[in-house]
Amino acid sequence: YREALAYCGRAMELIPSPPAIFFIIAADLHERLSEFDAAIANAEKALEAEPGNGEAVRIVARVERRRHPNDKALLAEMRSRLEAVTTNNLPFEHRRSVEEELAQISDRLGDVDAAFEHFRRMNEIAQEEAQATRIDKNSYLKHVEDLIAYATEENFKSWRPLPALSVEAGHRAAPTFIVGFPRSGTTLLDQICDAHPDIQVLEEKPCLRQLRDAVEKIGGDYPQALGSLTEDQRQDLRSVYWKALENEGADIKGKLVIDKLPLSIINVALIARVLPEAKIILALRHPVDSVFS
Repeated sequence: YREALAYCGRAMELIPSPPAIFFIIAADLHERLSEFDAAIANAEKALEAEPGNGEAVRIVARVERRRHPNDKALLAEMRSRLEAVTTNNLPFEHRRSVEEELAQISDRLGDVDAAFEHFRRMNEIAQEEAQATRIDKNSYLKHVEDLIAYATEENFKSWRPLPALSVEAGHRAAPTFIVGFPRSGTTLLDQICDAHPDIQVLEEKPCLRQLRDAVEKIGGDYPQALGSLTEDQRQDLRSVYWKALENEGADIKGKLVIDKLPLSIINVALIARVLPEAKIILALRHPVDSVFS
């Protein structure tokens, strides 16, 4: 966020009359950094340029809710300002954000029915966005079902034998993965691990996806292609993964690198085949807590 803020500031310096969007970006970044006065100042500049801008009003409301969570009068004022926003022409993301903030404020005010309705609307907008961008959740679910169907003892026994591997030469440690159901505590776990000076956590980067795509290029259908890999092919695939890690800034020579992406749990067969020396940390939380979260 700090780096993004520096670029935003530089952009505003280069433009004689910066449009409202630059002030909105700056306000959002300051809010994320808990720099509330700067966030409000930039949001107000955006509102001077575009009175009634929904995203700017949303940022002001969020800052005031965070600064004064028990000031009922102020929260009621913020809710009124947000309710006056016209969201029809806003991007999906900003429409969702307005509904979410209305829900949060309503909850703080004890108006649970309104909070529930705004959260419902927020989710409805997310569904509209998925449809508009042609995201088909069923294709992902089918992919998971296909992986489950493939995961039989018979299929794994049919894999071409490959030699066991240890830590890669020149690497600090074996690759490590944090996986688990979303909302099961994986982020807290990765923050705990990342606090150690000898550990580096890569949070939710598509490194395994690049490895999976490389398998398909080499051997055809995934995951069936895993079974017929040769040792040379496996070494090539390992290089693809190391390169993907390094491109994300991983210090594989100096640190124990943890690749944290909860839903990588569906790719454990890929990990076991290409990176057999890898360690997998499975985050477990009661399913009710995960779903409720």
